Amino acid sequence: MRTLVLNQSYDVPPSVLMDALLHPQLDAFMAERVPDLQSRTELRRVERGNVVERAVRCVPVPKIPEAARHAVKPDMIQWVEESRADRSTGVITVRVIPDSFRSVFDFQGTMRITPQGSGALRRVEGQLTIKMLLVGKLVEDYLIEEIRRNMEAEGEALREFVRTVARAA
Repeated sequence: MRTLVLNQSYDVPPSVLMDALLHPQLDAFMAERVPDLQSRTELRRVERGNVVERAVRCVPVPKIPEAARHAVKPDMIQWVEESRADRSTGVITVRVIPDSFRSVFDFQGTMRITPQGSGALRRVEGQLTIKMLLVGKLVEDYLIEEIRRNMEAEGEALREFVRTVARAA
């Protein structure tokens, strides 16, 4: 198992950041600005009071290591991201369900939105497990760095989106 911890600061209150993370236009905005993301499409959204449950299909730009190209095809690296956001606690739980490799891939995590000075902190914590003999740890190392890099790119795009949404409000 590999763990990801990422802290990102934003110059807006936590409620504004949470609203941006749940905004209906965020997925398309991210797909246009995150280099390794081809598309993000909301499949399901259920709102009950302070809780928003979503399922979002994610299609990355195919970047398959050459050594794996004989076994892994581009359509095999897509996934659905299921999340449950609670506006009252500022916590979003996330589970990634891959289209392929479900028996060997597990990623779950939380995103906590908390006050930080006059702004907000987004703390992402996740655990990745790849259940494959011999190469599991190597695959985990590769994927956790890809996830980190993409989360950092998403953080930059989110900063831009928050500014855009704040101007429109």
